[in-house]
Amino acid sequence: MADPDRNEILVNFQACTQLENIEECIAVLERHDWNLTEALSSTVAHLETDSSDHPLDIPPEPNIQVQGHQVQPSSSPSWHVASSLIDIPYEPLPSSSYGIPPRFINFTIEYRGRDIPVVLKDTETVGRIKEVLAEDIGISADKQVLRGWNSRQAEDKDVLKSLHLPKEVRLFLLTPATCVSESSMEDSNILEERLTQNFTLLINVPQHNREYSLNFPGTKTVQEVKSDVYHVTDIPVRSQSWKGWPSGADDEQMTLAGAGIGFPCHKLELSQTRDNRRTYTAEAAAMELEQSDDEFEDAAEHFSMDEEIDFEAEPSTLRVKSLIPDGITDETIAVENFTAVFRERYGECHPDFYIGKLDDAIKDALLVRAKEKRLLAVYLHNDTSILANIFCSQILCKETICSYLSQNFVMWPWDMTLESNKNRFLQSCTQQFGSMATTTVRNFKAQQMPLILVITRTRATNEVFTVIQGNVTIEELMSSLIQAVDVFQAQQSAEIKEENEREMREQVKQEQDQAYEESLKADREKAEIKKKEEERILQEEMEEEARKHAEQMKQQEEDMLKEARRQSVADLLPPEPCADSEEPVTMIRVRVPNGSPITRRFLVASPLRHLIHYIVSKGFHLEDYKILTTYPRRDLTTLDENQSFKELKLYPQETVILEER
Repeated sequence: MADPDRNEILVNFQACTQLENIEECIAVLERHDWNLTEALSSTVAHLETDSSDHPLDIPPEPNIQVQGHQVQPSSSPSWHVASSLIDIPYEPLPSSSYGIPPRFINFTIEYRGRDIPVVLKDTETVGRIKEVLAEDIGISADKQVLRGWNSRQAEDKDVLKSLHLPKEVRLFLLTPATCVSESSMEDSNILEERLTQNFTLLINVPQHNREYSLNFPGTKTVQEVKSDVYHVTDIPVRSQSWKGWPSGADDEQMTLAGAGIGFPCHKLELSQTRDNRRTYTAEAAAMELEQSDDEFEDAAEHFSMDEEIDFEAEPSTLRVKSLIPDGITDETIAVENFTAVFRERYGECHPDFYIGKLDDAIKDALLVRAKEKRLLAVYLHNDTSILANIFCSQILCKETICSYLSQNFVMWPWDMTLESNKNRFLQSCTQQFGSMATTTVRNFKAQQMPLILVITRTRATNEVFTVIQGNVTIEELMSSLIQAVDVFQAQQSAEIKEENEREMREQVKQEQDQAYEESLKADREKAEIKKKEEERILQEEMEEEARKHAEQMKQQEEDMLKEARRQSVADLLPPEPCADSEEPVTMIRVRVPNGSPITRRFLVASPLRHLIHYIVSKGFHLEDYKILTTYPRRDLTTLDENQSFKELKLYPQETVILEER
């Protein structure tokens, strides 16, 4: 990274020390090789009216007890502390109890060179934004892609409140017409396909006499590519001069997929230009210092009695706007105000602060699946610290730091300037991180701030992994952040492995339980089928028995009826005439089925019914048999039974046959 411009360092030095003599300021800075932090510490040490055992440039570090061991201070600007989570019942009052009106979010959607304002309640969804845009630009919501979200790519179903957005949000709208050139955009599915592809950028750097081959996903923006290239080539983004980008890459928020670069490879040329920052004359610097009413408060106003500094110059009466004013009871609104004022002070390039409560930030960062976890960075600001403005403007808001924090941390801010706000944070700190962490934060003096508390979670306990003070250089801050991320990623890899194994075991158990349930279900179905079959067979047997019983009863009734009829007919039958009867007699021989013939004598003058009665009396009923003569063949049952044997010519003898019907 290039050294800050000396004129800018001079302006910042005068703003912090209130020294008007420019030659004296330059002399002090030259003695410290233009190191602003060392020059400020040295100047403050000389300006203190009461000498201190610990000058500002070497802040004391407290001895900290960690799990029964004493941690000695080190030369490093950061130290480590682990604490146990102590459960203290604390529940903040809902915002409605303070009369807070519904929260609106102002979106500015940049599309084809124009800004489209959209104002929605935080209870709406991301999809609602696309619906409003569809009415304005005439492109359906399913063909819209919104870029520029702070933490992650939001989905249409996500509620805006769950994204913890600031009050002012700027997004970029990509549509099929703006994502790729019109000649290649014959199908709207091309964009979705390109977003899933990886692009190889062949970057020629003549000054290095080298060509770099870098792979990037299609979802990477041009700005992110330039930032990543800086880490490889050490050429700052502001000093990068490119050749070979298509016209679609003029918007640095455009993705590689939408910028229209070649696939799979695209050649570019990168060179470094001189850093053309503005320069100051002494008079211009003094004039700007007088007009800067938003940069600093009077330094003497912020020091306690034992830390009061006597400046030679007349103190300024101007006051800066507070990051979190007194009286704000809702944490979300407080953080939202912090972000807005921080942006006003230090510009658009600043860390992506989490908009929401500390409890919600912990949940989104640490209480998620292992592969989705990120470190939590709690930024503590204090306007009374002489290091606050330097740390924020010269270090924290640098593009490299902001990018690294955004990719690896969830950053939650708080202002410790006011005692009421400090007490509120210490109460939350005790609840979330334990009393040890609270004591550690309380022991830091205002002049040792800002602080960055890096929080991780181990064995179901939130821990303060490291504390980074504001008197670090940009290289030391980046080194501390990288070290924290390396340790966290090693821990995360173990947690991911353990989580995968646990999920695998759970999946196997679920599969076994499912197989067991299916087996039980199959057994129950078989038992049910067998039971139904047995019931069916039993029912059929019962029906068959009932049918047989009914038939038997019917047969018995018929037999009884036939027997009664036979008996009555036998009673009506006259006695058989003797062989020497004086009246003419005929002999009738009857052939019966499956039996010996039967014979009987009848008077020739007797009617045919006597023969029928005789046959019935022998058990052969006319409904079962026919009485047939042999020749000529006649069915006597069809004739008039009152006719006599003589009339029927059935004498002096005749043979008849009984035939079953």
